[in-house]
Amino acid sequence: MLHVILPVAVGALIGYCTNYIAIKMLFHPYKEIRIGGFKLPFTPGVIPKNQPRIARAVGNAISNQLLTSEDILNKIKESSAKESFVGGIEEFLFEKDDTIGELLHDNNGEMADKASIIISDALIDGVKQADLKSVIAKIASDALGDIINNPLISMFLSGDRLDSIYENIGNSFKDYINMYGRDAVMPVVKAKVTEIEENPLKYSLDKLGIDREPVREIAGNIIDGFIEDNGMRIVQNININDIVQKKIEEMNAAELEQLVFSVMKHELQAVINLGALIGAVIGIINIFI
Repeated sequence: MLHVILPVAVGALIGYCTNYIAIKMLFHPYKEIRIGGFKLPFTPGVIPKNQPRIARAVGNAISNQLLTSEDILNKIKESSAKESFVGGIEEFLFEKDDTIGELLHDNNGEMADKASIIISDALIDGVKQADLKSVIAKIASDALGDIINNPLISMFLSGDRLDSIYENIGNSFKDYINMYGRDAVMPVVKAKVTEIEENPLKYSLDKLGIDREPVREIAGNIIDGFIEDNGMRIVQNININDIVQKKIEEMNAAELEQLVFSVMKHELQAVINLGALIGAVIGIINIFI
């Protein structure tokens, strides 16, 4: 029996130890060993020695085959990211009690002042560019139509004379606006801007008659358009290859070994056990040789 059992046991032990040492030598030793001026063969281990090349290969494999830009973009489109974005915007607009001023961090009213100036100047420019003669003529016609059309009055106020009066009134109004427009308009505009700024955003939306559903639809359309127009460019700029490569290169040999064993512990143990099985089979064959 010893002549039968011993070759099988020795073969299994040799196969087990050989595969165990081979797997360990993938990582060990972590650094090269030198005796005098000579470097010992097989130091460092295979993976630490070739870590930069392995990092590049893994990065290329992940970015070009396993996780392409198209895959990431399609996953973003299929995921609940859009609903999360839309829900976040809805909550921000309709459920927060922060005022617009607080959201803009406008503690000193500087933004309100700037907004008031911009709005006031826009209104003033609009008045300057308007055809005030036609506006004044329409107002006069609506208010004084019967009086102006009276034959006795029309003798003194002919069409040309009325046009001249309307034009003079319009020019005088523009001159006044040009000189004092901002002083006249600014206080009214600033009062309205300040009122809006001091109220919660949801109050202003409610006052404008804007409810949740149109906001959700608009936000969803904006996100869809943004992803469609810019998603691929953004994903490509992420450069998964470089990220993976850099992460692997920055890991020390011990961390890399721990990572590999955490993923493939059972598979590597199966390789070791397979070595024992093959060694035992070879031992059995030796019995009959």
